[in-house]
Amino acid sequence: MINLAMAQAEKMLEEGHAPAQIVMHFLRLATEESQLSNRKLKSDIKFTEAKSDMINMQQRSDELYEKALIAFKDYGGASSSDDEIEDDN
Repeated sequence: MINLAMAQAEKMLEEGHAPAQIVMHFLRLATEESQLSNRKLKSDIKFTEAKSDMINMQQRSDELYEKALIAFKDYGGASSSDDEIEDDN
């Protein structure tokens, strides 16, 4: 649908019959402000994705840390009931 509209607009521009609204639309797209806005939007998206990746990595790191602590406790022969007894003394 969009491709059809773009093709029609291009045809109208080439033939010189394009309404002012179509001409202005494409002129706005070409402006530096529009290009900067698009770049900023893309940058914001990348930043949000990186932030999400960091959160996921931190969660994974926390899970691995917890598993390592449990493994060390099991390796050392300590269990959760042993920890409670030691805390009471």
